[in-house]
Amino acid sequence: MAKSDVKLLGLWVSPFVIRAQIALNIKSISYEFLQETFGSKCKLIPSLLGKFVVLEEAFERCSKGKGYFGGEKIGCLDIALGSFLGWISVTEKMIGTKLIDEAKTPCLVGWVERFCADSEVKEVMPEIEKLEEFAKLL
Repeated sequence: MAKSDVKLLGLWVSPFVIRAQIALNIKSISYEFLQETFGSKCKLIPSLLGKFVVLEEAFERCSKGKGYFGGEKIGCLDIALGSFLGWISVTEKMIGTKLIDEAKTPCLVGWVERFCADSEVKEVMPEIEKLEEFAKLL
């Protein structure tokens, strides 16, 4: 395979980097990932952990009974939200409560399972244990 002209610079824990990796994988665009080291140049991204019940309602309206926000396939909104799933899991562990749970957000739970099972997503999603270790360093 020829060396790719596309270069992705970032920190492996960043949901924004994960978002780009998923999109590039879905579009079958090869890229070179240039791992940035954590240091003074990196900025922490605040998590936007809004109301998941409202997100559940939005999913029901947007998906129209299909598997993803935009229908049958992973789309932009799925990627945007899905790139935060690792950090949502870490937050759930840290605070000891489920933010996306079967009782309150059953459609989102199904979406999370489908999204994370996708091969293009699995390839780039960081391991929760590694994210937890990173969070402890912060």
